[in-house]
Amino acid sequence: MFCCIQAKPVLKNMKITFVTSNLGKYREVAAALEGIEVEHVKLEIPEIQSLNQREVVLDKALKAVELLKRPCVVEDTSLFFNAYKDFPGTFTKYIYQAIGFEGLFKLLDGKDRKAVFVTIAAFAQPGKEPVLFEGKLEGRIADSFTQARDKHLPFSQVFIPEGFDKTYWEIPSHQKTSPTHRAKAFLALSDYLLDKK
Repeated sequence: MFCCIQAKPVLKNMKITFVTSNLGKYREVAAALEGIEVEHVKLEIPEIQSLNQREVVLDKALKAVELLKRPCVVEDTSLFFNAYKDFPGTFTKYIYQAIGFEGLFKLLDGKDRKAVFVTIAAFAQPGKEPVLFEGKLEGRIADSFTQARDKHLPFSQVFIPEGFDKTYWEIPSHQKTSPTHRAKAFLALSDYLLDKK
């Protein structure tokens, strides 16, 4: 993963709960929130069906804080193609499950292949309006693909970040010197929490 995170002061007595069923996401978020105690809760929260990513993550945050009754964080990561408005967006995972890379590549045949990953993180506290933080990673979809080797992060195998000529999957770790879209969102959350201490 892209990783360029500087050590931050410890935020004493601050503990937040990151709600996700994906352990890999938890590890990345815990690294981005260095100095803040992060608890992982594996919880499947039903998502509303909407093309508006902010609506989806806001609803998920409100449901999480209602269930857990403590400060918590949720996130939504979506991939957007320049060629189509708001697509696949919040339905990225479902579209991939339905038509796979083969179907997606057919949709992009002869089209603009630029794309952007967008992560929106929501920090929610009981009785307060959630606060949203956004991170982006621009790039393009590769011209060809092989069978997905990682079912949890399939798009890393077809997404070429801006400034690279290889897919995210193929780039050696030592060349990944910038924060990912997810890390950017959570670094912004970290700055917010540290400013509030």
